Amino acid sequence: MEYSTRSVNFLDTTVTCNNGTIHTSVYRKPTDRCSYLHSSSFHPSHTKQGIIYSQATRYHRICSDPNDRNSHLNVLSQSMRQKGYKPKTITKQINSAVKTPRMRLLQYREKKICTRVPLVVTYNPALEEIRKIIKDLQPILTEDETLKNIFPETPILAFRQPPNLQQKLINRRLPTD
Repeated sequence: MEYSTRSVNFLDTTVTCNNGTIHTSVYRKPTDRCSYLHSSSFHPSHTKQGIIYSQATRYHRICSDPNDRNSHLNVLSQSMRQKGYKPKTITKQINSAVKTPRMRLLQYREKKICTRVPLVVTYNPALEEIRKIIKDLQPILTEDETLKNIFPETPILAFRQPPNLQQKLINRRLPTD
């Protein structure tokens, strides 16, 4: 257990007070293994890219010192390379995340109420085409008098996880006798 009169680790943040000034940094537990999703997984590409972007945004928001932030971003970049992500993809997502001014990330934002209709389907890589088709056909839905009330916005295509091998092999139903 660590003890300090100048800093405290709280959740994923280290807060330090130096000469009356508060500094924040990312705190990683000693057990952290950077267990990110491998690039070869069958998750949609936007989900895999979002992992890099969201982590980079989190580091950008938490770290008050840009040099400290860059150090954490380098570790993130190395971790993602080890998980098979292309350096170009990593760099693009990190640059996109740090482009947002940090002060804007620290401001509270009201959450929008989502009124979009979810279309829930079992995930299959071929379904990425359906996402494009829905986007292309949205103008037709908004022109139809009946459908524009049902689908005023583009529906959210939400994927449920397909059954994995374990779920297929193991019968989880209890005997009924």
